[in-house]
Amino acid sequence: MVFVYLFFIPIVGMAQLQEKELLPRIQSCKTKECKLINAFKLAEHYLETDEIPLAQKWLDSCKIWSFENPEILNQSDIFSLQSELFYYFGLFQFGTTEAEKGIDFAMKEKDSASIADLYFFKGINLFEMRNYVASGKALKNAEKFYSSEIKTEHLRTFIKPEHIYNNLGQLKLQLKDWDSAYYYNEKAYRIAKIEKSGRALANCEQTFGLIKLGKQQKDSAVFYFHKSKQTALAFNYYDIATVNEGFLMKAFIPQKDSVLNHFRNGEILIENYPVNTLFKRYFFKEAASIFEVLEMEKQTIALQKKILQIEDSIRFQGNSLVQNISQQYLENEKELFNLQRNEFEKQKKVSLLQITTLLLITFLLIVMVLLFRRKNKVQKRLLQQKTEISNDLHDDIGSNLTSILIHAQMLEAQENLSVEQKKTASKISSTGAEIGQRLNTFIWTLNEAHDNLQDFLEYVKHYAAKTLEGMPIKLEYLENIKNASEIKISGQMRKNIFYCIKELIANALKHSESTNLSIKISLTEKRFLQILIQDNGKGFQKGKRLGNGLLNIEKRMQAHKGTFTYTSEKGFSATLLLPL
Repeated sequence: MVFVYLFFIPIVGMAQLQEKELLPRIQSCKTKECKLINAFKLAEHYLETDEIPLAQKWLDSCKIWSFENPEILNQSDIFSLQSELFYYFGLFQFGTTEAEKGIDFAMKEKDSASIADLYFFKGINLFEMRNYVASGKALKNAEKFYSSEIKTEHLRTFIKPEHIYNNLGQLKLQLKDWDSAYYYNEKAYRIAKIEKSGRALANCEQTFGLIKLGKQQKDSAVFYFHKSKQTALAFNYYDIATVNEGFLMKAFIPQKDSVLNHFRNGEILIENYPVNTLFKRYFFKEAASIFEVLEMEKQTIALQKKILQIEDSIRFQGNSLVQNISQQYLENEKELFNLQRNEFEKQKKVSLLQITTLLLITFLLIVMVLLFRRKNKVQKRLLQQKTEISNDLHDDIGSNLTSILIHAQMLEAQENLSVEQKKTASKISSTGAEIGQRLNTFIWTLNEAHDNLQDFLEYVKHYAAKTLEGMPIKLEYLENIKNASEIKISGQMRKNIFYCIKELIANALKHSESTNLSIKISLTEKRFLQILIQDNGKGFQKGKRLGNGLLNIEKRMQAHKGTFTYTSEKGFSATLLLPL
């Protein structure tokens, strides 16, 4: 069938740039994106100028470049242009297949503009294959998915609603459903008037004429054919004007003079203006059928010869073009297949590398787990040894030390001892008590059950109260820490802080001559443990160097990234500050 083919030629491919502008652009492109975009524009330009083989050549280049860089050009644009090119080559089955592949792709992308465009090409290819039912469904889907808002970036010039409606009208015309044909053509005509599209207006007016002719309303048909011819000539569409002369010949049967007049008008247009070969053939075939009906044998034979010459030319060119396009298409598909195969090989290598890497990582994780378990076993063994040492010190050395203290106290209580002997017994007792306290602290630091702040605070409080018991110094102990039992503190840190506090309490007892000693422990917002120890004694003498005890406090604080500061005004005040 010829109607859709004739009316569709100008619909897409409205490239604005000329070949002389596009080719230098491609040659000067430094990026693949630049080449791909301009090559696609050039393919549409050659489609517009009816140079279909060149259009296919540049589209093939686009396919190759786009395979390596799929993000640059929307793939539905390639499917759409290829489907249209197959339509013009007369390869309607190929055109249908390309449109269907494009529809599948556009559906996944939810690109309604592309879906409508591709359904349109599927519909006109099916129409030429005389599959009118499937063609109608495809064109209705084009109408359904059409959207004036194109959300995705495209280089393709998409079909418009008037194109869909005009071809639906042509389909209904072919099925002799005159009312439906008029309905769709009227919708297309209204839009064409708004858009001021000369070609669309001429097409729709011509379709109105065919509808009226089909309904045997010849006067109305003649009116629309004349109107279509005038519109076509006004916009320089000589092919439509020529075909209108053929339709006017049919409308004037059996008036031979009028028929011959319109035939001569058609010949004048063909002789003086550029008219596409396919339109010439259609005009001459229409004229020949009319001459045959009017039994004008001489004119019929002359036209049949012209038609044969045109068809031979078309057949030769068509066969050549079809062979070339088929060869180009097959070569392009082969190259695409090779690219896909190479890509698959790359992916296989990458997958193998990924599997090897995964196995290596798994092996390393297993080794790390084994090492971690081994380290845990060693730590557990060390903890057991620490616990055993702690228990041995408490049970063995502790009991022996207690025995020494008892004997020293008993010796000190005897009345028949000399002064020197009593001094010796007292010294043994005090030294034993100090060693016992140190031993108790050492055992306490080894026990991980006490590795929390709450146990540390209780130990300090107990020690301070016991040490100052019976002494002329009153103890004030304050602490303000919430959830102290949940705050972890290592045995090493507990030991060092405790010895610092012990040294400061001992200094207050020995040197301060104070009557009050306060210990205040708190936790700052930045989780720093702050310990403030103050007395109301005589303070630290000016100019006196720090003793070993205070120097040791500084070293113990530095070991845990803490600080030790003190002042000696109105008594002695020391601050220990360290992070937990």
